[in-house]
Amino acid sequence: MSGTTSPQLDLVQRFIRSIESGTHGDALLEFLHPDVEQVDHPSLMNPQGGRRGLAEILAASAAGAGIIDEQRYDVRRVVASGDDVVVQVDWHGRVAQSLGSVPVGTRLHSNSVISFGIEGDRIRRVEAYDCYDPFPTTG
Repeated sequence: MSGTTSPQLDLVQRFIRSIESGTHGDALLEFLHPDVEQVDHPSLMNPQGGRRGLAEILAASAAGAGIIDEQRYDVRRVVASGDDVVVQVDWHGRVAQSLGSVPVGTRLHSNSVISFGIEGDRIRRVEAYDCYDPFPTTG
């Protein structure tokens, strides 16, 4: 993510790098608005999709830290306008504990578009569209 920057884009960049480095739980509070909403559209990882508020986001990030032990976001495109930042990323992760028939150590990949709404100096809304490659399985 290079080129023209803004406080909103800088916040999103720092948030992504923080997640990538393993930050989770209460350590994410510096990025998230108290009234944050996360919307996940249905995907292989989350077939029903869903919505979360702050407490659920923090809890899910802590749980996820035990499921995925290594992840990387390769940013392909960024569009920023005012308080809105949209990123297109290639996400790569490694499974740390068995996910049903997906064995430990499996490398996962998703093409994702993530929309961030910023309020003040915090992320107020995160909406993710994740398109995972088929999961390799055992058996």
